[in-house]
Amino acid sequence: MAIRLPRDNSAIIAATRDEWLTRVLSPRDRPRGPTERAVGLLFEAVGLPRPMIDWTVSPVAGARAVHRFLHRDDEDWDLSRVGYWPGPEPRIGELRVALAEIFESGLSPVARDKVGTILRWPLRRLLVPLHEWLQREVARRLDGPMPTGPSVQMPAWPAPWHHAFFSGGTFFDVVEIAAHDCARRLGVPYGHLSPVLDAFIELGSCGYWWPYRDLTVLSCGPTTVRLDEQGRLHAADGPAIAFGPALRLYAWHGTMVPRRVVDGRLLDAHRILYERNAELRRMMIERYGLARFRREAGAERLHQDHWGTLWRVPIPGTEPVVTVEVVDSTPAPDGTRQRYELRVPPDARTALEAVAWTFGLGPAEYAERLMLQT
Repeated sequence: MAIRLPRDNSAIIAATRDEWLTRVLSPRDRPRGPTERAVGLLFEAVGLPRPMIDWTVSPVAGARAVHRFLHRDDEDWDLSRVGYWPGPEPRIGELRVALAEIFESGLSPVARDKVGTILRWPLRRLLVPLHEWLQREVARRLDGPMPTGPSVQMPAWPAPWHHAFFSGGTFFDVVEIAAHDCARRLGVPYGHLSPVLDAFIELGSCGYWWPYRDLTVLSCGPTTVRLDEQGRLHAADGPAIAFGPALRLYAWHGTMVPRRVVDGRLLDAHRILYERNAELRRMMIERYGLARFRREAGAERLHQDHWGTLWRVPIPGTEPVVTVEVVDSTPAPDGTRQRYELRVPPDARTALEAVAWTFGLGPAEYAERLMLQT
């Protein structure tokens, strides 16, 4: 039966969310003992002996370690065996299902929606892009041929990257564990599975892990994490998140991007001009500076009046970048006036039209309003 939530439930949910954001993305060395004991507890909970444990520096290294483990002695996988499953121990997954059933029955639909809005969504916004990028990075670095034929049953793929998709825990799974943690704080009784939940919570700080019976592989957490003011992965001069020197991932205001977008040593106007991806080009211009890009790209002056100067930068194969350069009407204390560069639609024809567009107005309406103010 669904519980009656405490009056301050929103505060409890928000506090749980903030703790998990700190827990997952705090770059620090965590003691390994509690995490290894959590693995042992989960295996004991499903009636299995504690496995050997191998620590790796990153999810990519973890997927590589699992691949070596499954291909030990260079033996081929028996893909012809019906029901063959090379993934991690399925009984650990059954524990997750049992936790999910308690969550669903313990909270009302309204309460679950509240947990979703306050806790799940902010965590997903941060962690899902990272999870998807890590999967792509594993696939890029460890890709192998995918078998075909009637004997192959999904998802029995002998590609190393497969094991980052079907691991025991990922950053994506952290969202679910955090929701269970929140439900218990709200009063949902997890009973005999409470120690199991504690173990999953401990492993949630680890990130990626692969529970096989003979060997469980654990990935260390990130060594570098950088966020913008809104709590999104972001760095303008280096990796936004790194797992030591071997795995560095780059992000621009929450969007995972190639290194060339943010690394100033690789960025120049020519590289921006010939970037084929329009969204990446937009981020590169934002990183480089609109005014600097316009100057170094050899912009054409389309129009100039007392409202400002309209510039146009042709982009090969697509629409041009058009900007308007304006001067602040209010001087600074030292008498200087700040200059601003604003990007405007490519069909702007005059500086007045471009400036008015930035205020959501037509040229005549903008000019009339400005005259009334003065």
